[in-house]
Amino acid sequence: MSTSRETWRKVSRWNRRFLCILILLPVTGVWVPAEETAILKRGPLEIQGIDPLPRNAHPAFYGEYLYGSIVIESYFTYTSIYLPADWPRSGCSGYEIHIVPGEGDDVVFIYRDTDGWSLITRFPEPGEYCAFLGELVAKMKYFQGIYRGAGEFSFPAVLTIPD
Repeated sequence: MSTSRETWRKVSRWNRRFLCILILLPVTGVWVPAEETAILKRGPLEIQGIDPLPRNAHPAFYGEYLYGSIVIESYFTYTSIYLPADWPRSGCSGYEIHIVPGEGDDVVFIYRDTDGWSLITRFPEPGEYCAFLGELVAKMKYFQGIYRGAGEFSFPAVLTIPD
């Protein structure tokens, strides 16, 4: 069985077009969506007392995420944290996330879930962290829905942060 020269020319022409598409799509940004990744570098570690909050002895879990070149601290507790009225809302991600007032460059956010758990996140410097917070809270809500009543805990190992 032989293949005609015309068939080979058609296949060859199609391959050249396909190859051009494969080469151009990543360059135009259509091929791969823009997103960043945060990786759980350390944790969860069981601790007593949540450092970014005023003096306390809340039992909690501690973890660190590597997000680009910065390390972000996260604390999770099954204790519902008291939120003073003067702690402002951040306006991030459609969740009721509050800013913990403090001194220095650290920026601390707290999310208190209606199921009674709280998530505290400390960033080492001011910046735009709403996408990170939204993804972390969404994943924690999902994890807590799975683990509810099981007595287990885990921070998400990888967070995919949309731009």
